[in-house]
Amino acid sequence: MDRNNNINVFAGCVGQGLYKSTDGGLNWLNCNNPEMSHEGEVRALAVHPLEPNVLYAGTRQGCYRSIDNGDSWTHLKSGMENRSIWSLLILPDNPEIIFAGTGPGALFRSKDEGHSWECLNSGMPEKCSPPNKAFKMDTRVIILLADPDIKNRIWAGLEIGGLFRSDDLGETWKSCNSGVSTENPYTQGLDIHSLTILPEDNGRQKTLLAVEESGVCKSTDDGENWERLDFNHHLFPWHYVRGIKQRPDRPETLFLGNGTGPAINQTAWTSPDYGGAAWRSIDAGITWQKMEFPVEPNSVIYDFAVNSFDPDRIYAFSLFGQIYLSKDGGENWEKLTQQFPEIRHMSWTKT
Repeated sequence: MDRNNNINVFAGCVGQGLYKSTDGGLNWLNCNNPEMSHEGEVRALAVHPLEPNVLYAGTRQGCYRSIDNGDSWTHLKSGMENRSIWSLLILPDNPEIIFAGTGPGALFRSKDEGHSWECLNSGMPEKCSPPNKAFKMDTRVIILLADPDIKNRIWAGLEIGGLFRSDDLGETWKSCNSGVSTENPYTQGLDIHSLTILPEDNGRQKTLLAVEESGVCKSTDDGENWERLDFNHHLFPWHYVRGIKQRPDRPETLFLGNGTGPAINQTAWTSPDYGGAAWRSIDAGITWQKMEFPVEPNSVIYDFAVNSFDPDRIYAFSLFGQIYLSKDGGENWEKLTQQFPEIRHMSWTKT
């Protein structure tokens, strides 16, 4: 039996919009609407937890919704049309509620599956002032995550702006940055790229892992205090750390991507100065092993796509458009033929 049958993979790209594969990533078609420009930006995707044919895409023109597995898309009036949507979250236990994070940094919420939206009073900064720089730059909400253990708790991470937590489904928010630090003076440790939550298990405390620009921080008190993991300096050949994901059936198994920085430069495809790597931990982040790819990545491994339907199937992708597939939980990898200019998000579903 071909394990690629009826596996739908979506790649959100900058410059070419949204692409879809119906055979696990072997072949791809552009599935943009006429409204969703073929030269558009799709930086966020979210799949309905109960209806895999329903998807949401965050773009530079606002939010889109598909009810036919990405074959067609409807633009949702959201108030985000003049912002870039960088993150989307559908609540797993209440999928009528959707959160969207934007750049400049702001949070929006829908309580009716995206038909109407409100801008939340999050207190997040929309601009940041990098040290020793005479200009300000936009912040952006890179990650949104529902706490699996605490009902109504939502986490948000900003690039650059730190971590925020809501305990009432987004009505109020508090900053949670005590101890989040880095040696990079440009970001001062508030450049949050990703976040995951390890549940309490076999004597292990519930642990939050926050990926920031140059390492990983952990918290065992629900984000009140953070400390950097001690492997940051000797594990990685590159300084830049990006995405983290958990294996759906084994939350103690983690996948982490790193590499050279985020500068968009087409010469990265061939330059020896650019590269990336992917790492796996099977002990909740205590130790890490580099996963071997058949072709060296051309840039930072930006993130991963996982799905509980088949926890062994993992997609890893580089910022500059390479896609790698493992069908055995990260033991072995193959590089897919298709390559895109720039990928910012991937999701996969089963029909």
